[in-house]
Amino acid sequence: MTDRFGYGQPRAFACVVRSVGEAPELLVFQHPWEGVQIPKGRVDAGESPVDAACRELEEESGLWMRNPRHIGTIDRRFPHPDTGKEIEETWHCFGFDSSGDLPNRWTHHAVEEDMDFVYFWLPIDGHLGSRIHSYFVEVTDLIEQMFGHTSLSG
Repeated sequence: MTDRFGYGQPRAFACVVRSVGEAPELLVFQHPWEGVQIPKGRVDAGESPVDAACRELEEESGLWMRNPRHIGTIDRRFPHPDTGKEIEETWHCFGFDSSGDLPNRWTHHAVEEDMDFVYFWLPIDGHLGSRIHSYFVEVTDLIEQMFGHTSLSG
């Protein structure tokens, strides 16, 4: 049985980083009812994690970016929210360099979800995890370690 959220399937995260000012910034979006998030989604059958990250970024933000850098893999265990049964998921995290040429804020209509996501930037300053939905804590910790004091190309 597959549930509609695909628990247990691998996920790909698209971590878009830009260097402006003193701290690098991470691209995030406001989900209409699930809080601030990072673009991510399931890795489809036959799809590589890097291709999934590129696809999810395009679907959820409208950005066409390629050739990200693999920044980490997280093996995550958690209880299924309905059954309590332990679930194991592998999360593949990829860093994309925006080169600082994206707007500070925009709205994108995500067709698959049929909702509007408002995109903006958060500083990678040691407090990222407290500003994003708790589901992403392992990813924000990884981002802080990787980019807290450097640029994506650094």
